[in-house]
Amino acid sequence: MGKFNIKFWGIRGSYPTPGDKFIKYGGNTTCLEIETEHSVLIFDAGTGIINLGKKLINEDKFKNINLFFTHTHKDHTEGFSSFIPAYSGKYRINIYGAKFFDLGIKEVISNSMTYTSFPISFDEMSSLKFAVDIMETDIIIKKVENDLPIVYNKFHSNYTSNENDIVIKVLRGYNHPKNGIIVYRIEHLGKSVVFATDVESYSGTDKKLIEFSKNADILIHDAAYNEETYLKKQGWGHSTPRMAALNAKDANVNKLYLTHYDPEDTEDDIDQKLIEAKKIFKNSYLAYENLEVSLI
Repeated sequence: MGKFNIKFWGIRGSYPTPGDKFIKYGGNTTCLEIETEHSVLIFDAGTGIINLGKKLINEDKFKNINLFFTHTHKDHTEGFSSFIPAYSGKYRINIYGAKFFDLGIKEVISNSMTYTSFPISFDEMSSLKFAVDIMETDIIIKKVENDLPIVYNKFHSNYTSNENDIVIKVLRGYNHPKNGIIVYRIEHLGKSVVFATDVESYSGTDKKLIEFSKNADILIHDAAYNEETYLKKQGWGHSTPRMAALNAKDANVNKLYLTHYDPEDTEDDIDQKLIEAKKIFKNSYLAYENLEVSLI
């Protein structure tokens, strides 16, 4: 029958928030895991990736780990230096991300681990690491028989895919300062998930995101601000529950999961965000740490 599961390991934005008042939803920064029968895919390496790394080591199931970055702000990269599989020669880590400010994804991650800030460099990590800069014109296909996902130019490459493959589509969004983000759409066994963190609908809805998310089974969408805080932070590249719900409704997705909460959001603040989203899109849910959702 196959397997297509998602798990949230980190759901906060900006910075991690330990403490009693954040227990219900969690305080780790962004990290999402997708597991299929033959592969594991990770989206972003906020502090949530630290516990995910421990799980992968304990299970010892996957030797090839595929890591996709939406962008390289600290809350999406700060956990990588503590990702245990990266220190083991048993693992191969395939890293994908956009080229920001003329720096490739490997350069950006390496620069975050220089000797002035961390005792071990990127190249000194024992795992085999393979880094690829991707663009909006790319499509990434992971076939069961291949360890390594292959990147194709969707307009100029001859490629084929079927339901058993994992297909990752790329949308470049420019509404997050200062050089935008990547939204990913993951398709497998006839099901689809869209991961849209750090997005903002300036006026009405995000037409590009809506088209990209059309008929997806799950849309995971930024919901950092409520309507009041958004007025003070317009242009910061984040959304309200209302924005997320309107995009979900117009995209005709099956379910919406809110994520990337403001670090100071209390349990009551987050609960209220769900109430606001459900006014527009009834199949709205809240992401929280360790939440697992099966699509099959």
